[in-house]
Amino acid sequence: MSSATATARMERRIDPEDGIARTLEELRQACKDKYSEAEIMEYWQMSMVPASGENIASVAEDPFLTRVTGPGPQVHTVGPGTLAQQRSGGPPSATRMRGPGGAGSARTLARTEVDAQVDAQPRVGDVSVDPFLTSDRNRDVADLGADPFLTHGDQRAPGQVRSDYDPARSMSRRQQALQAAVMAKKHWTEYFFRLLGPGDTERKPQTRNIVIFGPWLTFLWVVLLWLVLRRYSATGTYVLTGLVALVGLACMFLWYLGRRGGPISLVSTGSLLIVAAIAGTAAGIYGWERFYRQYWWTQTGFTGGATTAITPALARADFAVLNFWDDTSGAPYNDTRVDPMMSAGYKDTSYYCVAPILDPRLASASNKRVNYWAVGVNCCQKYGHFTCDDSRNWDAAGGVVMLGGGYPCPSCNADKFRKAVTKAEAQFGLVSAPGAVFVRWVKEPSGVITSLLIEALAYLAICAFLGALGFAFLGWLTWYYGIGVRRLGDRSELDLGSARGKVIFDATPLVPMAPPQGAGDGSERAAAAAPPGER
Repeated sequence: MSSATATARMERRIDPEDGIARTLEELRQACKDKYSEAEIMEYWQMSMVPASGENIASVAEDPFLTRVTGPGPQVHTVGPGTLAQQRSGGPPSATRMRGPGGAGSARTLARTEVDAQVDAQPRVGDVSVDPFLTSDRNRDVADLGADPFLTHGDQRAPGQVRSDYDPARSMSRRQQALQAAVMAKKHWTEYFFRLLGPGDTERKPQTRNIVIFGPWLTFLWVVLLWLVLRRYSATGTYVLTGLVALVGLACMFLWYLGRRGGPISLVSTGSLLIVAAIAGTAAGIYGWERFYRQYWWTQTGFTGGATTAITPALARADFAVLNFWDDTSGAPYNDTRVDPMMSAGYKDTSYYCVAPILDPRLASASNKRVNYWAVGVNCCQKYGHFTCDDSRNWDAAGGVVMLGGGYPCPSCNADKFRKAVTKAEAQFGLVSAPGAVFVRWVKEPSGVITSLLIEALAYLAICAFLGALGFAFLGWLTWYYGIGVRRLGDRSELDLGSARGKVIFDATPLVPMAPPQGAGDGSERAAAAAPPGER
């Protein structure tokens, strides 16, 4: 007992509180004033770590204790204080491992050598080096499906790869994402074509381009006829549009007669041409009335001309831009201006506003005859407070004539502006002259003309874009299904339009028709009809 007690007193253990190795007596001396003997012994046996004779692992360098996995001797951990003591030249911390030969055999390795060996050959699933297992070695060797806790990683030979190893898993994340996108796109297209069906198995890309771009260009041509040529000749516009429709009808008629060979179907081409003529006419008529008619009028009608409030409106019936500004005096002629206090607004979803253009002499007269009205939308109230365009600017004296008395396009909302004029006449004692001109009162008429041109060009671009979408869809469908295209196995007795442009006749021999029952040849019928003596 005395020898065991002496051994215990000489044994040094590391205090986890400060990392200092102490004997039992040194611990008693340090803690005798704070703890009892029983508490000191319990702390010695349960908390303090032997300084030597057991395996030691550093939680500072290996926080997940990944180097103690697998079967082997137990390892005790030491705190950071001990490691600091080791680095400062204190008692060396070593790992003494009990080999299979017995508890007495041991060999001591320096901690630095162990760390160097571990770093040189990291083990599979070493979360201290690769905490998220993202390295190629872990992906290729560690099988988390079969071994989720990586308890059998050391049983595989170095460099050995799993039997279910997929080389695609070794690709970078970017490559995997790109491959997934390609597969998703392929899956979407396969589903789309599976929904449409097989279609025409002999279709060609060149044919697709023809049935798409041909009708689309025809559509644009018809739109331009109605937007541009109509300014010069309405009759020419009607004739050329009708020719496009006739060409489409002729293609369909030829297909009906049997001309069904070749890669392009006449019935689909004719149908698309007719659709292009109808759609182009509709788009052209709308664009002409909404955008191009007003713009072309600014390029056709007269501009300028000294105009005052008393200038008869009928004298300016063919003017596109009116000039009320006198450059000599630097002011409007006769001080002609918009009278905002005599304005009126007709409310129908929006306010449709009108205000008389008067000079001081006419404004004070008992009979106020209005030859020119300034118009606008949502720029006034029920009566008065007219703020449309540049009507409140003292140096504004230009009027852009609105065709048909409408705004923002010719004849647009003309009936509503006339009702607003009627309100102003009744409220302020005004009289609208016959053929009164409706204008936009602006400082720079050229700015309004430029905005009209931009709107006109934007409409043409929108038509081209929407037409491309529509005819791409229709043309692609006719090409995909081969509508109206007759293949080699479907030919009739007369089929025109082969690869060489020759007439192709059906080679199937005609089967002679059997004579009616009871009918013989001509000699038998003649012998039967002869008199008995002549037979």
